[in-house]
Amino acid sequence: MWAGDIGDAVLVMSELLANAVRHGRIPGHHVWLRLAVEEGAGLVVDVSDPVSVFPGFDGGVGAAVDGGGSGRGLLVVRQLAVEFGWFARTGVGKTVRARVAEGAR
Repeated sequence: MWAGDIGDAVLVMSELLANAVRHGRIPGHHVWLRLAVEEGAGLVVDVSDPVSVFPGFDGGVGAAVDGGGSGRGLLVVRQLAVEFGWFARTGVGKTVRARVAEGAR
């Protein structure tokens, strides 16, 4: 059982899923969600999609916001997660991973 803030976990999960559905959708492929509790490490939220790149991810916090209101979800994820990153998947796509700690931020 995970003893962290469920509101934070739901927000991180929903932002990553929304981003994957909006930017990582390719007909005939799926978007996947994986939640795992790692003892002593927190809740791991993995969202996988079939697009193998993540433009602007390494550009820092400001690069995520384009002035039109998009990208703010990743800013929220960066603030709530104790770890946040992504990696290419074998075969097709990528996985975006955020880890939400137990206890107070």
